[in-house]
Amino acid sequence: MTGAREKMGLDDAIVNGMSFHEMEACTIDPEIEQIDYPLVRLELNKRFAVLEAEGLILDFVTGQALTAYSLVKVVAATYKYRDADGKQHSAAARWLDDPERRSFRERKFMPGLEPEAGGILNTWPGFAVKPIKTDKPEYNASWFTLLVRIMLGYLDPQGEEEARRFIQWCAWPFAHPTESKILRAWILWSALRGVGKGLLARALMALYGRSLALSLSPAVFRSAFDGAAENAMFTVLDEADNSTKTEGGSAKLKQLVTEPVLVVNPKYGRQKTITNHANVLITSNHPNPVKIDGEAERRFEVREIKSRPLSPWFAEHVAANIKSEQSLGELLYYFQNCVDFSDFDPTAPARRGEDFYQVVDAGLNAAERFVAEAMAGSVESLAFKDIYHLDEIAAAAPDDARRAHWFASAVRNALQRRGAVALRPTKVGGVTKRLWAIRDAEKWKNAGGAEIANEYLQGRKAAKY
Repeated sequence: MTGAREKMGLDDAIVNGMSFHEMEACTIDPEIEQIDYPLVRLELNKRFAVLEAEGLILDFVTGQALTAYSLVKVVAATYKYRDADGKQHSAAARWLDDPERRSFRERKFMPGLEPEAGGILNTWPGFAVKPIKTDKPEYNASWFTLLVRIMLGYLDPQGEEEARRFIQWCAWPFAHPTESKILRAWILWSALRGVGKGLLARALMALYGRSLALSLSPAVFRSAFDGAAENAMFTVLDEADNSTKTEGGSAKLKQLVTEPVLVVNPKYGRQKTITNHANVLITSNHPNPVKIDGEAERRFEVREIKSRPLSPWFAEHVAANIKSEQSLGELLYYFQNCVDFSDFDPTAPARRGEDFYQVVDAGLNAAERFVAEAMAGSVESLAFKDIYHLDEIAAAAPDDARRAHWFASAVRNALQRRGAVALRPTKVGGVTKRLWAIRDAEKWKNAGGAEIANEYLQGRKAAKY
């Protein structure tokens, strides 16, 4: 047929195996179907989806959430279709009103679940590799497990048990990604460098993948912008220092370890509330990398690494496996199928061993150290009874500590943190005093004024003799 273009609908064009350019050469019959728009809609649905709850459009290529204006005028401005008269129009603008557009009610980060379910878009990308099954999974994962055993106490019964518990902690999120996060962090510290802390963190980060693992230097940890934590399943606080021991830094770290939800501040966006999925590993070359409040603390498993620096050969061997997709896939299979979790509880409090109390002691300032000794009955003038005045407590401290202008307020704060109680105002010899119960706090909170006054006076009397 010459001198005229053939009229054809989209279905006929597909049946005839026509290319897109051949379809363009056909005259669009409005009574049959417009050829261009259905094809362009397919392309738009591949790349974009409307997020109804947010009123935005997600670009799957860039990961950005767009406004309707940005979609139509900028990102998808080149997507066009022709009407019956051959005039071009914005395909993106028509797509936004199209009932067959791709859309979701909302998007959520849901580890371990399908990408799309019940009108919800799951933004969890999956782990960095797929599990690879082998005939000898324990052997194939030995580059990682041997590293852990060397670091935490090779051939030492207590060290072997620590290594087993640490491997459980590492493996749990991979074997149970839909479960809640682990409510305790591990602190690994060593006075020596080159013992494997960095390699261990790198291995776990490589297994999670860049989008799920977050490494925080002290400077980044101090930053007010923490939007990167939104989709993190694993957070490494690398070479922790004094920034985590301030009141603000300590509170921020504790929230990261145990709070089910977090409020984050993206650098170029609004503050938002997120579900906290992050399991936290802390490494340091200092014996007091974080502030631990003694008996009241349940968030931190602590292990001092006492092994020698790794041999160059073994360090290179581990580094090569970290770079190998095959090795990482074998390690993932081992974590998901071979680790015994029968005695593992992700919500259990951290254990308090010798290494734990070493970090507690190393992190105490003068006031905190003094209060700990006083409450334990090790300060002679405060060992007779349970109740004393704050001035009397502070006066019992060593002279060099009391000279600091901040000492009295630091003692008050330390008493509160360690569980001592400021009792209600009590009359003693006609004078109203605010006394502190430094032992048996629960008993004295409910005691009468006369009983409190009597305990206090007996303590003063005993101290004179």
